[in-house]
Amino acid sequence: MAVGLFFGSSSAVSDPGLEVTDDPNTYILLLPHTRVLTDIDNQLTLQEVVSQLSSDQFKTLAVNENRFYRESGSYWFSFSLSNTSDKSLNLWLECDNTRLDNIELYTQTAATTDAPYTLLDRAGDKNVKPQWDIQERINLLRLSVPANTTQKFLFKVENTSGVRFSARLYSDHSQTIYFGSMDKQLGIIYGILLALFIYTLNVYIALKDRTFLYFMVVLVAVTLQTATSQGTIKVLFPGSSQLVDFLTIFGSSMNIIASAFFIRNFLMLAKHNPLLDKILLATAIMALAVFPIYPWSLSATEITTILAGSIATLITILACAIRLHNGYTPAAFPLAGSLFIFIPMLVVAIIPESSVPTMTTSNLLNLCVVFKMIAWASGMTSSIDNINKQLTMEVDDRKRRERQLTQAQSIARYGDWSWDTETNEFSFSESAEKILPPIPKTSGNNFDQLLQLATPEEKEQLRQSFGSGQDLEEGFQSEFKLQHPDGSTRYYLTEADFHRDRRGVKTSLMIGTLHDITEKKLADLAYRENEQRWRDLADSTFEAILIFQDCLIIDANQACSPILCASPSELIGSSGESFMDKNDLPDLLQHISNANNEAVEFSLPGDKDTTITVEIRSKNGTFNQQSVQIVAIRDISERTKYEQKLRQLGYYDSLTGLANRTLFQERLQHAINKSNRTHEKHALLFIDLDQFKNINDSLGHDVGDQLLVEVGKRLKSRARKMDTVARLGGDEFALLVEDISAPYSAAKVADELIKLMSEHITVDDYKLLVTPSIGIALFPSDGNSSGELLRKADTAMYHAKSKGRNNYQFYTEQLNEKIVRRMDLESELRVALDKQELFLNYQPKVNLQTGEIVGAEALLRWDSGKYGMISPAEFVPIAEETGIIWQITEFVLEQACQQAAEWIEAHPSFQSMAVNISGVQFNHSDLVETIGAVLTSSKIPPENLELEITEGAIIDNAEEAINAMQRLKTLGVKLSLDDFGTGYSSLSYLKRFPVDSLKIDRSFVAEIVSDKTDLKIAGNIVKLAHDLSLNVVAEGVETDEQLKLIKALGCDELQGYIFSRPLSKSDFSAMFTQNKSLYS
Repeated sequence: MAVGLFFGSSSAVSDPGLEVTDDPNTYILLLPHTRVLTDIDNQLTLQEVVSQLSSDQFKTLAVNENRFYRESGSYWFSFSLSNTSDKSLNLWLECDNTRLDNIELYTQTAATTDAPYTLLDRAGDKNVKPQWDIQERINLLRLSVPANTTQKFLFKVENTSGVRFSARLYSDHSQTIYFGSMDKQLGIIYGILLALFIYTLNVYIALKDRTFLYFMVVLVAVTLQTATSQGTIKVLFPGSSQLVDFLTIFGSSMNIIASAFFIRNFLMLAKHNPLLDKILLATAIMALAVFPIYPWSLSATEITTILAGSIATLITILACAIRLHNGYTPAAFPLAGSLFIFIPMLVVAIIPESSVPTMTTSNLLNLCVVFKMIAWASGMTSSIDNINKQLTMEVDDRKRRERQLTQAQSIARYGDWSWDTETNEFSFSESAEKILPPIPKTSGNNFDQLLQLATPEEKEQLRQSFGSGQDLEEGFQSEFKLQHPDGSTRYYLTEADFHRDRRGVKTSLMIGTLHDITEKKLADLAYRENEQRWRDLADSTFEAILIFQDCLIIDANQACSPILCASPSELIGSSGESFMDKNDLPDLLQHISNANNEAVEFSLPGDKDTTITVEIRSKNGTFNQQSVQIVAIRDISERTKYEQKLRQLGYYDSLTGLANRTLFQERLQHAINKSNRTHEKHALLFIDLDQFKNINDSLGHDVGDQLLVEVGKRLKSRARKMDTVARLGGDEFALLVEDISAPYSAAKVADELIKLMSEHITVDDYKLLVTPSIGIALFPSDGNSSGELLRKADTAMYHAKSKGRNNYQFYTEQLNEKIVRRMDLESELRVALDKQELFLNYQPKVNLQTGEIVGAEALLRWDSGKYGMISPAEFVPIAEETGIIWQITEFVLEQACQQAAEWIEAHPSFQSMAVNISGVQFNHSDLVETIGAVLTSSKIPPENLELEITEGAIIDNAEEAINAMQRLKTLGVKLSLDDFGTGYSSLSYLKRFPVDSLKIDRSFVAEIVSDKTDLKIAGNIVKLAHDLSLNVVAEGVETDEQLKLIKALGCDELQGYIFSRPLSKSDFSAMFTQNKSLYS
């Protein structure tokens, strides 16, 4: 039977026609070939509907609208079938949703347009009923199309549930194929579900496992779903469409809820995957929520059910896969079952609507659900098999343990016995008989036979123990000894209790254990003997010995009385409060509980309001066979006093009482360690007293020591309690300022110290003034160790001295590089003379009147093999500070005088050789002897040697400087005051200085042309010198303009590049040979 599409020729609206043939495989989706009239309130009569067939009230459905879905109500569908064959054709009309309320099929009585429609009435056909109420589970209706005619049909669908449905046409052959075996399939499904239910019920009754209860609920829900989808409920309850709707929703929801709880229990998700467990529980709650939604919206109910079911299925698959991956093999069955239903549903959702009839698809899905149930049941069976295997293993393990217990009892000399106090039956186990003396196998009770082996005293004790045991509620324990045939005595311990029934009621059966405790008993006896010997020994020692258990004293020796001022009886039972201050008691108990045998010192109250120092050690031990802490207390008061004296000597400066270098470094390191935890900042001030050596040398060490003591007191008065003041040695002090907020805090302290030291210190009628040079290093920015911070603070202190003293300087990395170079230069300078790296250059001194060379100034130069040429301004201060200046000065004097002798002899105009004398040496008495010796050895006339002394070297102590110059004048040498005008000399002293000439400093000469002030100062110096009958030398003359002005001022001599740079002795000699003159 074939089909084709045709349209009528009338201008009125007509139905799309379907041409049908006698093709036996006819299968047609009818809805796209119909027109539909909506009758929401089910009020239209057949005549009213027929009258509107040609109107636009009938709407043509879309070509692809294979399923009809509108709001609830009644709908009239119009379609035409054309049979061009020569025989009548019988067809079947299927509406595929069993939840439809009613279907009525009408056909036109004749082929004319105005022929009336009538309800199909085929009473003779057993498959068709006169009224098309849906009372069967399959909505399958029979119709007929006569030969060579076009038949028009109307069918009415009442759909109060608003469900989706489609309409199909089948030939007899197609109907047989699709629906012929449906009853058999449905019967198989119901049979399998019933068999699974009966099996699960039996297992649940046996195991009482809720998992099987949940599975039975799933089976009931699946059966209910199958009955509603296949129309069984319609058959059982005809005309109850609302009941079908409710049972459909109820079955779906209960399936989701029960399945979720089944999977949660079966896979033990709460333990192995809590997240998935909670999600499954949420889907169950979502499925439960459909019941309050159902009365309001059936479509919303169906959507919620579908969503919850989809989520539950996906989570079930995921959970089973995870558990299977983790080794739980029974999870494979619910995984396969879930895939049985999930994959076909996915396929049905994807394939075209027209491929398979809906009822067939539904039937196949029901079969898949059955397969799912079978798989789930198989999973439970597999789980039971696993449990059985586990139980078998546990039984085997229990038997093995029993064998091991029997063997262990034999090894440990344990046994057991039983005694029925009513029948007086007494028996020993095999293990018990092995540890007892041989019991004669005679008639009578074994216990009576056992008593025959006991001594009279032990026999009476056993009778009393066992006799009283019958009256006890909780059993008893007894220790006894028996004589063995070999003459040995063995000790036994028995413990017994009554057996109780399931209700906890005591029975007449007493069960006991028997343990051979001979070795333990003998060990206890030996232990008690040793304990007594230990007590005798402890009482004879001078140390107090306490036994602590659970922080309480349980024993004490006699030596506690003199040390702790409490007798042993007073101490026992206390926790130490009888001899220890309550504030220190927690520390004592903590030390005792540590029991690490380390000595810890405590202070205890002694006799007559005195305090003693004790050393306490604690270690674990046993006493009366119990774990205890043994505490030894020794009086170390005398030792502590001696150690304090030693500490005073080792950690404090004997002169000032301040901390010494050792203690200071410890305090500094402690502050650094604490700062690593608390992130505090600290400052280290390194203090050196300026010119202290001069005071010490001139006024004596006693005055110097008293001065140091007073300085220490002043520094101490400024320090806080948390700060540390130390004397590091000599005139060096240090101050550790802890927990500063910023470097400014350290600077403020340094300012206060400088101000504090600015006040005179009176010592033995001397009013002394010492100034500090302070170097500051900060932690943690400048270093992480005490040694590093001290070194850097020392470096900063030296920088403060180089800045003119009486100030403070912070350490910087550039300063460190400078100090490192200075230290290296010092090392190189000490061997420079031996390496012949030091030499002299000579700068001519020219008479301004004649222009001739009249003398020279010897200038020291250093060509270092490591650094090259080094400026005197850099290495001379190092030589002065280290004392090397004495050797260098002697070298310069010898070289300069020897060279002067040669030039005086060769050039009569050469009158003087000028040599610079260090301010460090000037006031020293050895200088006169050194110069005298050089004059003698070089044979130079004394008046030809001119010693240049800087104004700054003599201005601080002018009186001593005058005395030193007078001693030098006794040698006959000339003296020149160098750098005049820069040291603020007092004119009253100037007139007393026995000098022969003044040298105008180059700083005035450099600006003499451009600065009128410098010109006036230079003029005044010249006038002042001439008024005092002194020679005037101008230094640093480099230009013609400077020369003219210097000459105009009346200077006597000059030095400068305008005439010559400093020269080597050979070049200087060559200048004489050339008769070079200033004006030539």
